[in-house]
Amino acid sequence: MTSPIEAMRQAGHDPVNKPRHYQHAVEPIDAFEAWYASESSDPVLCALLWQVNKYLVRAAQSRGDKAKQGEPALRDLKKAAWYLQRAIWREERR
Repeated sequence: MTSPIEAMRQAGHDPVNKPRHYQHAVEPIDAFEAWYASESSDPVLCALLWQVNKYLVRAAQSRGDKAKQGEPALRDLKKAAWYLQRAIWREERR
């Protein structure tokens, strides 16, 4: 008997390793890794900015699969703004 995950993979859908809502010319994770790979970068700032970018990508995709899952763009934009404000606050304290 084939597992549900294996059946999805065979059908061309892998929700864990390659979800449909992230299939583009460049996957966000590949871009994020390239942007934040510098050893001289502040790891906390990079983590915050990673989240900002993640939520911006989700908001831009909200008309697709994510919208069907109940994730409106406005919520993702607010999450991105929260992480950006945290990054700004952190940098101002330095």
